[in-house]
Amino acid sequence: MPANCKYIMKEAFNETPYLKGLVLPNNLLYIGVYAFYNSGIMNIDVPGSVQEIDEFAFWQSQLSTVHLHEGLQTIGRGAFANLDNFTNMYCDIKEPIILTDNPFINTDITNAVLYVPYGSKEKYEAAQYWQDFGNIVEKDMSSVMTVKGDKQMIGMRYYNLAGIESAEPQQGVNIKVTTYSDGTRTSEKIIK
Repeated sequence: MPANCKYIMKEAFNETPYLKGLVLPNNLLYIGVYAFYNSGIMNIDVPGSVQEIDEFAFWQSQLSTVHLHEGLQTIGRGAFANLDNFTNMYCDIKEPIILTDNPFINTDITNAVLYVPYGSKEKYEAAQYWQDFGNIVEKDMSSVMTVKGDKQMIGMRYYNLAGIESAEPQQGVNIKVTTYSDGTRTSEKIIK
């Protein structure tokens, strides 16, 4: 993503099953409604500049791990809904965000781990929706690795010999173009 991006608008990355990772810029302020709906994104590190994750932002994506930082103020209804692979949330926020509606609709958080800063566990155990995590663990958040700076695949497209783009390889010869978070691309010939 461009370093100067401040808003990920409604449905920006929805229906992108090949999007496995994305490094969000440090000045991002907002993640919109359905922004990553049904995407292939597996891990996300939401920078501390983000103030709001809107309703159903990551609904039905492939998220397994989420890292939230101090600065986040609002998490919308169903923001992390219908996540079949969800296992860990690192919440580097001392005071639990007040959730007015359930961001974890149909996501089994009873088997997930919520990591919180030292001295915050009791607050999360008493906070609506946060208390539903099966395991809340205090952790030194300075030791948690983030994805910033790591090269991750962010997209994959296929082109036939006529130059027509598709999300899946078509019958015959295809060129697969993979885009990475650092802006680099690789290509390879695929025969189907």
